[in-house]
Amino acid sequence: MDPTNEIKFIIYAGKIGKNLLFFGCFDRKKDFIYADELGEWQQMGVLDLITAFSHEQEERIFVQHRMKQHSAEIWRLISKENAIVYVCGYVRLNTASVSIY
Repeated sequence: MDPTNEIKFIIYAGKIGKNLLFFGCFDRKKDFIYADELGEWQQMGVLDLITAFSHEQEERIFVQHRMKQHSAEIWRLISKENAIVYVCGYVRLNTASVSIY
């Protein structure tokens, strides 16, 4: 089953709250899976999308950089709205480069 169909059902049923997604990949033209669906959900107002395309500029920008930039909003969601945070990433990521801020 396509996971986007399940998510669409939840959205249309009105059973979804605010969602903040940090999405990172090497190149938006090659790796930005579900870009159309994510854009649609943004336009519907059920998703705030923050991206990090690490190989599109000389200086590498990763999801953890974007999260640090938006740390006040993340903390507000956790402390005031009881947000749940899920973190996943590339299995070969150098874990020494990832920190909790």
